[in-house]
Amino acid sequence: MREALSKQYPNADPEDFVITNGASEALDLVFRAIHQMYGKVKVLVCRPYYYSYLSIIELAGLEPVYTDLKKEKIDIRDFEKKIKRVKAVLINSPSNPTGRVEEIATLHAIKKIAAKLGVYVISDEVYKDLIYERENYLIKGRYVITINSFSKTYSMCGLRIGYLFAQDPRIVEGVVGLKVHTSMNTNI
Repeated sequence: MREALSKQYPNADPEDFVITNGASEALDLVFRAIHQMYGKVKVLVCRPYYYSYLSIIELAGLEPVYTDLKKEKIDIRDFEKKIKRVKAVLINSPSNPTGRVEEIATLHAIKKIAAKLGVYVISDEVYKDLIYERENYLIKGRYVITINSFSKTYSMCGLRIGYLFAQDPRIVEGVVGLKVHTSMNTNI
């Protein structure tokens, strides 16, 4: 599966992927790995957010910081101010619960700002194949961690198959180190 996924992402290797029990486990493991690497740091979250985000972040020992949407989009000026105080940013486009789709220019700006500051962008993309108003845009880079699942794209919600894609080996190794002692594997 990791080999097949690597063909869908530019310049990806199978070792850049971890298969998880749904996207929620991928998020949980990423935030716990960040906590192990950096301690109790802050995570910037766009509000409104998916109801589990706050619990996942706090259970990992991290502290949420919020940026509110402006006209249903990320306010890049507020985002730029607040990103300076965090170690990670959680974005979700298309968004659950609002359905908003961020502009490609905004996603590109987020990636650029985060890379300059060394801040991880955790991009929850479980609805990425359900965009009808523009082409899909894959945000990628050294500090980008993509979270995805097969639940929405293939209507496989009950099977709980997700994954994360990261080109930072420390994140992948940290996640694998946690997974082998918690859920151990993904249901085959």
